[in-house]
Amino acid sequence: PTFPTAPCTAFDCALEGPQDAFVTKLNASGTALAYSTYLGGDGADVGNAIVVDATGNAFVTGSTGSTNFPTTPGVFQISSTPLGDVFVTKVNPTGTAPLVYSTYLGGNGTDVGNALAIDTSSNAYVTGNTTSTDFPTTTDALPTPSGGLGLGDIFVTKVNPTGTAPLVYSTFLGGNGTDVGNSLALDTSANAYVTGSTGSTNFPTTPAVVQSSQNSAIDAFVSKIAPMSSSGGGGGSSGGSGGVCFIATAAYGSPLAKEVRVLREFRDRYLITNGPGRVFVAAYYRLSPPVARAIAGREPLRAATRFALRPVVSAASLANTSPFVALVCFGGGLLAGSVTLFFVLRARRRDYGLRERTHT
Repeated sequence: PTFPTAPCTAFDCALEGPQDAFVTKLNASGTALAYSTYLGGDGADVGNAIVVDATGNAFVTGSTGSTNFPTTPGVFQISSTPLGDVFVTKVNPTGTAPLVYSTYLGGNGTDVGNALAIDTSSNAYVTGNTTSTDFPTTTDALPTPSGGLGLGDIFVTKVNPTGTAPLVYSTFLGGNGTDVGNSLALDTSANAYVTGSTGSTNFPTTPAVVQSSQNSAIDAFVSKIAPMSSSGGGGGSSGGSGGVCFIATAAYGSPLAKEVRVLREFRDRYLITNGPGRVFVAAYYRLSPPVARAIAGREPLRAATRFALRPVVSAASLANTSPFVALVCFGGGLLAGSVTLFFVLRARRRDYGLRERTHT
């Protein structure tokens, strides 16, 4: 509670819970504080990594057990999950309010951010450890690890410059043991280099590398991840991982919305388990991003989409507990997609007509 902040004009000058993260900037000679602020809420919060950009913004990541960790409007995830989440926070050059952005990042397990890097476009790359089966991933994610999530797997996530949805990419990295990402670096082509520890006998390796098999109970690893890119709308994994639904995420505003979780469970339980369903999912993820982008930017379209999805979500919820209504859900999904497409096309025609009249 007496951590040095005075004279305090910074974002937060008081301890909020049993343990807070802090962000402190010393002057060039180390003789005084340029700023010093607490960063946390009602739980235990830990700062594990910090990077500063050319203009003095500080990007911070770590772990939070707080239900009221400070977040900013419109970010990717504004609410916490039960067992603790990663946080990604961008503090302005003076350390004062408001924060540039601040977001939770996590799922139904324990999530910890251990390392962070930024590129020249101010995208933030974060790695660490997650035990969440529904940690947010994107459509271009690596295959979901087999059997390792209960012990913890690595995540590698690229957050866009505003901290909002969609994530640029987010992927699991691991195998059947405990895997932890401890450090991350970038090259000029936006490849992400990750290192840490793995206890997995099936950790993903590539051909002709230095060591392709586990030699001890815990090995180091070095992985280079190409600059994958999500197409928009919040991502979604067609392979049954913790991905989310493009249109539903745009409509409900978060990949962790209960309606999105219901639809994701329906996809994983019924659609990707058979050939026709996989074809439908692949087509959906190919065609829906532009629709999702149009919806996300217009509240009337978001409201109309939520209305159209209401019977689909209800039917999917029933199907998740009773297979007999799965077919009804599938049909409802097609209907909702058709209704949504109608609204989008009509809005675009209206906007085009308005531009033509304005130009004339």
